Amino acid sequence: MKKEIINGVSVPYDKSTEELEKMLSTGSMSDFVVACEALSYKTDEKSFELLKNYITDKDKNKRLCILKTIFRHRSSKILKNFLEESILSNDIWFAENGLKVAFEYEFDISDNVIFTAIKKHIKNLWSTSLYILNKTDVNETNFLLLVELFRQTEVSSQKEVLGKILFEKYTPEKARELFDLFSNDDFSKVRLLAVRIGKKYCLDIETLKFDADGHVRKEATK
Repeated sequence: MKKEIINGVSVPYDKSTEELEKMLSTGSMSDFVVACEALSYKTDEKSFELLKNYITDKDKNKRLCILKTIFRHRSSKILKNFLEESILSNDIWFAENGLKVAFEYEFDISDNVIFTAIKKHIKNLWSTSLYILNKTDVNETNFLLLVELFRQTEVSSQKEVLGKILFEKYTPEKARELFDLFSNDDFSKVRLLAVRIGKKYCLDIETLKFDADGHVRKEATK
């Protein structure tokens, strides 16, 4: 969905590429941001090249703005290195936005890069950044890494995302392990996943029928 206003400034979609080029160099960050947004929706190569010129800019705020916008362009597949460097950055804002871009635009990013970045920033990432883990291969190594991330996080929304990914990618093979992991979790929405697994794969959910949370009890006794 196109943004009409960013930080109180209207996005000038109606301006020509040449006019937007001038806005990039006014020295105003507000001008730069809305010009990038407008350019990212244009399909001509000049618009892409104008944005691409800033991927190595010394101003990290400009680089971050480019990261958020340039991958809408059809020519952006050539910038995989820029995307991977952003994902692996020690800067949470680059890592988080890089992960979101990779997921939204379906870049083929290696499992190693994805897990490395998420492990580094797990305490500070928004849960939506974890969706890219849906794209990782199903294997024992990745299963253990996902479980490790699940155990590390203390944020309900993150655990919900990780729990659903584990449930969708690793049952029925890991049903028992996931049931044991989820049924003792502090968060009720994760324990609800345990109920789903228990019912689906005929595991003993008796203790969950007496859960402290009413929603869990209700689901377990259905």
